[in-house]
Amino acid sequence: MNQRVLAIFLVSVAVGLSLVSAVMLKEAADMAQASYLMIAAFITLVIFINLLRVAFWAAIHKRFRLSDSYPLTSLFFPMILVFSAFYGEEIGFAKLIGTLLITLGVLVLMRDEKPETEADESVRSTP
Repeated sequence: MNQRVLAIFLVSVAVGLSLVSAVMLKEAADMAQASYLMIAAFITLVIFINLLRVAFWAAIHKRFRLSDSYPLTSLFFPMILVFSAFYGEEIGFAKLIGTLLITLGVLVLMRDEKPETEADESVRSTP
C-alpha cells in the first residue's frame, strides 16, 4: 500500500474515532430521561473509543513524521461541521469559509511532500 494512502487511512480512522466519541458525548449530554447506568455505559464506551484512538495514534507516530500525519487531524473540522448541521446547529458563512480554508491548507500540505517513513529514517542513519 502506498505510504501516503496508509497515512490518510490511519489518520482517518483516528479522526473518525474522535468524531464518534464527540457524537456519543453529545448524545449522553442530551439524555434527559436516561438512567445513570446508561450514561455511565456511554461514558465507558467513549473512554474505550479514545483508548483505541490512542493506539491508532501510536501506530501513526511510529510510521510517519508528525509534520506529515498531524495536519491530517484537521479532517475533523469538515466532519464535525456536517454533524453540527445534523444536530440543527446554525452553520454560518464564517464557519463554512474557515472550515474550507483549513481543509484546503491540509490539502496543500499533503500535496507538497512525500511522507517519510520509519524505513526512510533507518536508511538515512545507516553509515
